[in-house]
Amino acid sequence: MVKTYVGEGKTGEFTVAGSAVVSGQGHLDGSRFGIVANDAAIGATGVKELVGEFDGVACLGTDVISGPGIPLYWDDGNSRLTITSATGLFLVGHSTAAKGSGPAVCGVRLDGATRLAVV
Repeated sequence: MVKTYVGEGKTGEFTVAGSAVVSGQGHLDGSRFGIVANDAAIGATGVKELVGEFDGVACLGTDVISGPGIPLYWDDGNSRLTITSATGLFLVGHSTAAKGSGPAVCGVRLDGATRLAVV
């Protein structure tokens, strides 16, 4: 084992600010996006999954996703994923399945990479 190894890096902790978080919602702090693993109140320590596939994540209901592999962006102001690239949004992963217009949830695959906002 490498002496400097500390873990797989599949999860990350964060201090909850602004409003409480619930398991399954998307969360962005700085440039680190993940899916919240545990309900947590303001000021508490939350944990989020940074890597993996997740279903039922909030997304723009009018988006039509043609199938797996479509880039998904996080709209932090509206707390949801979208297929539309726009200034200030973060490319956070790819779709896991098709979705028609209407459902406001979708599947996303995260790879744990640090994200920069679209400019």
